[in-house]
Amino acid sequence: MATYQLKASFTTEYAGLPRTLNVSKWRRNYVTRKHLSTLTSAQLKDIGLSETQVKNELAKPFWK
Repeated sequence: MATYQLKASFTTEYAGLPRTLNVSKWRRNYVTRKHLSTLTSAQLKDIGLSETQVKNELAKPFWK
């Protein structure tokens, strides 16, 4: 009779943990970028970001 050993990554991967973490991360990306898109040039300058950096960030899909 064959015995199988489960890897820790298997149990967490299929327990829904990574999916939950990914959805949370995706939501954070979406919300953060939405707020970033509303900032004025002066506000961007205050936080040390250029408009080019913001455009690049906003061009990313929510899962990245």
